[in-house]
Amino acid sequence: MKCDMDLVRDLLQEIEAMPLESLYETDASSLPADRPQLAEHLLLLDQAGFVAGFTRELSGNAFCSGLSWQGHQFLNAARSDRVWRKAKKALREQGLAVSVDVLTQLLSKIARQMLGLDP
Repeated sequence: MKCDMDLVRDLLQEIEAMPLESLYETDASSLPADRPQLAEHLLLLDQAGFVAGFTRELSGNAFCSGLSWQGHQFLNAARSDRVWRKAKKALREQGLAVSVDVLTQLLSKIARQMLGLDP
């Protein structure tokens, strides 16, 4: 399965919005993706260190207890729709697929430029 960064961003936003002391579960997701795709992307988020308390049942349903510090940092960089669109456009124009680290740097650079902090 290919990693869908739009789904990653949407998952992080949905997890962040969940009430304190509750578990996020893929079966209850409102995102337009099927359970296997959501569970696989939640696993990827766990492997990247973006979520805490990840578990997966034999049924395929997956859970997490929230975002980690690293997950919050990435989401803060990716939160703005305008910044996200500009980053995706830049990557598309160059025909590139990049790591999460490079994507985070690109998002931060675009935000700094928009704020007049970078030339």
